[in-house]
Amino acid sequence: MKDVRLSVKVRNNLLLSAIEKAGFTSMPKFCKEMGAPYPHFMKIINMTSSPIRSNGELYPWIINICVKLNKTPNDLFNTDQLYHVLDTNRSEIEVSMDEIHGLLSYDTCVEDEQTTAYLEKFIDDNLSFRQAHVIKSRFGINCEHLTLEDCSDSLNVSRERVRQMESKSLRHLSKKATDGSSNLTESVK
Repeated sequence: MKDVRLSVKVRNNLLLSAIEKAGFTSMPKFCKEMGAPYPHFMKIINMTSSPIRSNGELYPWIINICVKLNKTPNDLFNTDQLYHVLDTNRSEIEVSMDEIHGLLSYDTCVEDEQTTAYLEKFIDDNLSFRQAHVIKSRFGINCEHLTLEDCSDSLNVSRERVRQMESKSLRHLSKKATDGSSNLTESVK
């Protein structure tokens, strides 16, 4: 059994990037300005609907978006996004923590020193010293990223014990972050 269940959400990055590059930060405002129906537009973003109507032509508001963003349809949609739709744009897979570390680097998750400070304080305030050491070491938070083996050597415990501590600590931090007993989400905003 794997350590983590990873949720995946697929969205049209070509279109989203063009919208963001044009300076839009709100999809409802973007849709209003473009004359696009927000619910249908979000289905196209989520790739659960095609930008092509049943008669084989692009929706007029998609053409308007292309013109206003100064892009061709091929700039905003690849062939699959034009002609194939997903039943759902979400899925879950089971992965190990080592696979997670391969997908995400600490630099990707935490982008500035202030966020790092809030994250470190949240960990220190909600975990024991040993649990905090495991989480910080495994994710490289203000220290070198350690493997299970390296972390187990530093604590003089088995790799399995480190994995258990990591898993329990992540569940505890997740609960603290979502149950309202912590101000992490307000601090990071």
